[in-house]
Amino acid sequence: MEAKIEAIISQNLIELRKGHNLKQSELSEAIGYSDKTISRWENGTTVPDIVTLVKLADFYDVTIADLITENAIEKSIKESNSKNEKFITDFFNLAFAILTVWFIVTLIYIGLVIMQRPAPWQIFLFGVPVSAFLAYFHSEKRYNLSWLNFILSSLFIFSLVTAIYLLLIYYNFWQLYILVIPLEGMCVINCFFRKKSHNNNNV
Repeated sequence: MEAKIEAIISQNLIELRKGHNLKQSELSEAIGYSDKTISRWENGTTVPDIVTLVKLADFYDVTIADLITENAIEKSIKESNSKNEKFITDFFNLAFAILTVWFIVTLIYIGLVIMQRPAPWQIFLFGVPVSAFLAYFHSEKRYNLSWLNFILSSLFIFSLVTAIYLLLIYYNFWQLYILVIPLEGMCVINCFFRKKSHNNNNV
C-alpha cells in the first residue's frame, strides 16, 4: 500500500510539474528544494513529508488529497475547468442583466418622446444604481468580498441619490445627500462587521 502511495505521489508530481511547463531545476528554485530531491520524489525513491506536501499543494494550487489520490490531478483540472466555465457563465448573465436594464431605460425614454411627454435625460441616470445593485447581488453571491461589496453598495447609494437630485434639480433639494451619511454607515456595518460577527458566533 505504501509503495502504491509513493507511486501515486510521484506520478502526480510529474504531471503537475509538466503541466506547469517547469523543469526540475526551475521547480527547485521556486520551492527551495534541490533538484536532486525533486528527482527522488518523482522517481518514487522518497516521499515528501507533510510540511512539504502542504507547500507543494499551495504552489500548484491543489489540495493534499489531490497529491495522494490516483488520477486526482485530472479530476482537479476538470473541476478547475468547470469553475472557469461557471465564472464565464455568471459573468455573461450579469452583463446580460445590466444591458437589459439599460435597454428598458432607453425604451422608457423613447416611449415618453413618442407620446410627446417630458422625457428628462436624467432617466438614464437611474440605470446606474440598478446596475450597481445587480453587480452587488452577483458579487455577494459569488465572491462575498467585503471591500467589493462596500464599493458596489456605495456606488448604488451615491448614484441613486444623484439621479433623484438631478431629476429634481430645479428644486435644489441638496438635503438628499444628508441621507448618504446614515446609509453609508449601514453599508460599513453590513459589509465589514456583520460577516465578522457571524464568524465569531460560529467559533
